[in-house]
Amino acid sequence: MLGSLHLYIDAELPQGHYNVQHTLKLDDGVIGVYGDSGQGKTTLLKIIAGLIEVNPNALTWSNSAYQSLSPEQNCVVYQAQTPYLFAHLTVIQNLQVVLKHASHRSLFDLDEVINWCAIEGLLQQPVVTLSGGEQQRVAFARSLLCGKRVILLDEPFSAIDVTMRQRLLSLVLHLQKSTPVRFIMVSHALSELAFICHQIIAISAGQITRV
Repeated sequence: MLGSLHLYIDAELPQGHYNVQHTLKLDDGVIGVYGDSGQGKTTLLKIIAGLIEVNPNALTWSNSAYQSLSPEQNCVVYQAQTPYLFAHLTVIQNLQVVLKHASHRSLFDLDEVINWCAIEGLLQQPVVTLSGGEQQRVAFARSLLCGKRVILLDEPFSAIDVTMRQRLLSLVLHLQKSTPVRFIMVSHALSELAFICHQIIAISAGQITRV
């Protein structure tokens, strides 16, 4: 088991319209990120994931093993609202690719993740034939299988029906409490964040305005 995981962010984009200083205590509970469209929520997740280049030393992890690593090697996976999947492959092939090529060993078994995400009936279907909600479920399964300790969820269940969305939100909360995996989630639905999050951060005009 790895030690307590904190992240201090002191990030500023070159154009000067984005400036965030905050400490995220990831072990305390799921962290929610809330705000209007275009205010910087996705930018925050991409900075944490190492997908946007910012000022030197913008991210300081409590575990030095995570410091200054590439997005492929760091402890973070970013799941976008529009899933990044291999459209020409089937669902099961998409999952197997992650298990084969991930830089970290998965904490979860393939079969249990398939069951959690209720995608048993989709495994042999090409991704291109799936609905938006089905693709989001497959993308979440991939995120769980990649072996990374911090999962950044950017409107991950927006295209999923209410019943399944509630099931997946409950799963996120359960995994946060019972496994070493930690979650930061962006949503426009404040009720969803209130249901699963220990802390909710509000972002406006590229700055944290309320915690």
